[in-house]
Amino acid sequence: MRGPHGSLIMIGLLLSSLLVLAQVLLPFISFAHVGPPLSGWAPAPPTIDGIVGATEWTTAARVAYTTTGGISGVFYVMNDAVNLYIAVTTTDPTLSKDTTVNDKVILYFDNNHNGLGPESGDDILCWDGYMSEGFRDSFSTGDYGFWRKDTDFGGTSDGLAAATNNGTHNHFEIMHPLNTADNAHDFSLSMGDTVGFGLRLCVDGYDRGWWPSSSPSAWRDIVISSGTIYIRADGSIDPPTAPILRNRDLYTLTGNLNTGADGIVIQRNNMTLDGAGYTVQGIGAVYSKGIYLTSRSNVTIKNINVKGFHFGFVLIASSYSAILRNIIASNSYGIWLNSSSNYNTIRENKITATVQTGISLYDSSNCSIAGNGITNNWGGIGLFVSSKCSVVGNNITSNQWGISFSVSSNNNTIFHNNFVSNTKQVWPPAAYSPKNVWDAGYPFGGNYWSNYNGTDLFRGVYQNETGSDGIGDTKYIIDANNRDNYPLMGPFGPLTKTGTNVTVFPAADVSVTFEHITTEGSTTVDKTATGPAPPPGGKWRGVYYDIKTTATYSTRITIRIIYDDSGLTPQEEASLQLVYWNATGARSVGDISGPNGWPDGIVDIDDVIPIALAYASIKGTGGNYWHSPPCKNCPHNPNCDLTNDGIIDIDDVIIPALHFGQTKINWVNITTLIDTGNNLIYGETSHLSIFGIH
Repeated sequence: MRGPHGSLIMIGLLLSSLLVLAQVLLPFISFAHVGPPLSGWAPAPPTIDGIVGATEWTTAARVAYTTTGGISGVFYVMNDAVNLYIAVTTTDPTLSKDTTVNDKVILYFDNNHNGLGPESGDDILCWDGYMSEGFRDSFSTGDYGFWRKDTDFGGTSDGLAAATNNGTHNHFEIMHPLNTADNAHDFSLSMGDTVGFGLRLCVDGYDRGWWPSSSPSAWRDIVISSGTIYIRADGSIDPPTAPILRNRDLYTLTGNLNTGADGIVIQRNNMTLDGAGYTVQGIGAVYSKGIYLTSRSNVTIKNINVKGFHFGFVLIASSYSAILRNIIASNSYGIWLNSSSNYNTIRENKITATVQTGISLYDSSNCSIAGNGITNNWGGIGLFVSSKCSVVGNNITSNQWGISFSVSSNNNTIFHNNFVSNTKQVWPPAAYSPKNVWDAGYPFGGNYWSNYNGTDLFRGVYQNETGSDGIGDTKYIIDANNRDNYPLMGPFGPLTKTGTNVTVFPAADVSVTFEHITTEGSTTVDKTATGPAPPPGGKWRGVYYDIKTTATYSTRITIRIIYDDSGLTPQEEASLQLVYWNATGARSVGDISGPNGWPDGIVDIDDVIPIALAYASIKGTGGNYWHSPPCKNCPHNPNCDLTNDGIIDIDDVIIPALHFGQTKINWVNITTLIDTGNNLIYGETSHLSIFGIH
């Protein structure tokens, strides 16, 4: 099968991938036996004639073996939708078929895949040379020495076997249905199922041992392949038995897929494929593709685990599509776009253990690569003859190189990424590097570079004004054509490491600098339009910043927020304040609620009404207050019980009446600096809470 084609660079990478393809292993499949499982799809059934043909077993999984008795050969396995096919070659110059000197190939199966046995009822398939019997469909009676034909115990003989000798090797071919009506004696297998097996050989009447072992716990596994699944242009699913549920233009996986070929080929536009957390698993076949689109548009693929392919995702000449929130692991290439696959979105995927490059774009422009975790691959992101792409908010960590470009890959924008512990953060050398943009300007900043050793003593567009701002004072030099003018002093995103003066950027417009972090954690900001009533006067900027951290911190915290100055006069902007909600501070007695549910600093009708509605309710489990029977407003706010006696009664009504009209503001001004030229406001606090600009 021919793979995607593109530039000479692409061809070079393809050739190099062949040298390292053997590194692609198949972890992540759970199995009770030893070694990676074997799985292959038969696009056409082999002829069971005892001749292991050069072409008919091409797509089979194969492995060289040596039995415990010293016989060597090759083991082949594959399946189609109906049958399991197995071929075995042995280093034996004669094929013996008489009563005393005969050959046998015996396949023992662990039907329930528990690593125990032999157990009564486990399937046994055999080519038996005794009296030229040939195929034998048998089952275990719980002992290696005793196994019986299915037909001798009311069952049926299901399958075929044949053998030949070519002068140096014996060839054996065996076929057996995946699922028969003889349930008492045969395994029942469906696509994606796993069954353990052990191979036993007899040569010229002598037992020549097992492969890989006589112990079922050390046997190998066969995973029943699904073959390639097609979502056709007319919307149909081929084969119709594939574990995909269709609801108009939404296709949802309902089970795992295992294949020795391509995984899912999408031939339809304007649709969504939702993996629902299921896995599409390959066997690392050269040029195999987990998810494959050619000349498609407006296709969304999300929530799929794609593992064990040459290419995890391939888009050829496909545009306006999205690859979202997938786990892409142990492939030769993670995501591959080629041949003018423009205006695509690659977002929030986890890409790891890729032999070559996590995300590769060839001749594909105006794409968005955002919020992905690209870790422990050979390469992170490659833009080859691809321009005007945005690379924003990605974690690019522990790769041989973080990001790479070819000639003609110009005018790409790269900012708010974390380049951490890559052997080469940017590759190749400057002589091949085009000109791209590495920051979003001031005050939004550029990228976090783990090898940046600059300081943060100054602020401003030219970093010449006294005071830190979370941005490095000197540029991060990439090469003669490229530099990050505003490198971030801390990671973009929630990660909050231990140390002193630790800066984190939980959002593009918010930075938090902790004076001292003793335990690593996660810092987040939830921006919302609802919160405590704003302080009186001024012009509230309309956004509440609820900042939280799981890190352990002490002493001072500096908050920096980029604000919107629309609608403000110069005088109003100059008087803005960064305020902090003191949730633990004293409030007016009787102030339990405001118009939006928060205490609002004044005792008024908004406090009286909830108490009146809750009157006579009693504290129940969970701390809420209930009427018996419950009214339509149950449960009621526990704050209504101002006397804290477990019942809301006249004593609670009296308190707001006595204090009606009293005020107490819980907002605290923490402003230390306002930079109106750059729409920045700074503040200092000792605790995190809800913040606002007023």
